[in-house]
Amino acid sequence: MNTSYHSPGVPFEPPRSTAPATSSKTVVQLKRRFYFAFLSVLAAASLGMWLYMAGPTISVASFALPVVVAASLAGLLFLWLRPARVSVVERAIYWLAYPVLLGSLFLNLDAATTSAARQEALQSFSSWPKALAVWSFLAFGSKRGLLATLGFTVAVGAVIAVHLFGGARLEPSGVLYLMQTLASGTVFLVMLFAFAHILELQILARSQAEAEAKFAMLDALTGLPNRRALEEHFERSRAHIHRSGESLVVCFIDVDDFKRINDTFGHDGGDSMLRQFAARLSTATREGDLFSRVGGDEFVVLATVADEAHARQLAGRLVAVFQAPFMLEGTEVSLYPSVGMSIYPQDGI
Repeated sequence: MNTSYHSPGVPFEPPRSTAPATSSKTVVQLKRRFYFAFLSVLAAASLGMWLYMAGPTISVASFALPVVVAASLAGLLFLWLRPARVSVVERAIYWLAYPVLLGSLFLNLDAATTSAARQEALQSFSSWPKALAVWSFLAFGSKRGLLATLGFTVAVGAVIAVHLFGGARLEPSGVLYLMQTLASGTVFLVMLFAFAHILELQILARSQAEAEAKFAMLDALTGLPNRRALEEHFERSRAHIHRSGESLVVCFIDVDDFKRINDTFGHDGGDSMLRQFAARLSTATREGDLFSRVGGDEFVVLATVADEAHARQLAGRLVAVFQAPFMLEGTEVSLYPSVGMSIYPQDGI
């Protein structure tokens, strides 16, 4: 069965869309879940250590741990209230850890009265710069993360230099430990930068490839799926209806006397009209239907239907959207479509 439908005179009323605009937020959601878990564990661990170490003696921990607990709870509250602002939290964590770690190193070195105690303070601090470096790359990216890490390294060196030039001494083993730490930290930083930068390039290349692949499936003028996308979707839909027992209707839409638009308003006017067609016809289709432009003023709608009556309803809706005139350069223009309908598998491939 191949049937043609022309405008039955049904007035067009553009429906109001109530569906909110959505975009992919997978990465933000994953980060948010991670920071929720991280800040929860950090708050609980810091609170436990603070209570365990509570006593009459004032130490670095008695100052740092309450700050960490308060900051972690504030971060959790912020993530709860502003779920899309994950970057604010991850950068705030970095800039909070920066002075806390430097202050802890300064106070621990200042409290050390022997060379052995100073070396022990340096050893207990040595793992934190690497952890902060990883965090800086996560928060700022490879290039800015590298600069932030180098800045923190310079600040750590300044804190150590203040104590050494102030008269504090290190045994040769302590000096050797500092040199080894500096060498291993440099290697770690180079490897971290290379890994992060390569990963960024791979993600960028993949995003570009996906964008190009998506663009290859779209009509450049209207943004609708093109003929290639239609053919691929048709093959997937055929497999689906064989399993579901439904039918597949293909509606071919051709705008009558479209050449008049190009002759009167030029090709720019014709392009504007085609974009209006695309916007208006899409209101007559359902979310799962495929509406495509296959060339010139020719469009195709591919939809799954229950029976022939359902297919006729769809064709009627496609014709009805043309009842209201189009506006082109301030002029009302009335055009009407011809809709040809074929149903698979009843009508064959």
